[in-house]
Amino acid sequence: MAGPILITGGGTGGHIFPMTAIADALIERGLSPSDIVFVGSRRGQERQLLAARSERVILLPGRGLLRSLSPRALGRNLLSVIKLAAALTRALWIVV
Repeated sequence: MAGPILITGGGTGGHIFPMTAIADALIERGLSPSDIVFVGSRRGQERQLLAARSERVILLPGRGLLRSLSPRALGRNLLSVIKLAAALTRALWIVV
């Protein structure tokens, strides 16, 4: 195999449980858990829901934008964009 299988998603159980179902199906077909990498969000439930699994887990920074023009919201949105850029850079590094 050229590299690990990346399975991405997360945030809520509605996204994480399908990720684990895909991984389980791949393992049943003979893929080693060490060949699977979960990629998700630091802010989601991934840390808790994937902690007992043997696959590698990579958590990326990021958060949603606030729909407000208040100074506090603008500051938080600027930080969100910076974290998104960092997550994108790391995600590209993971894939390439």
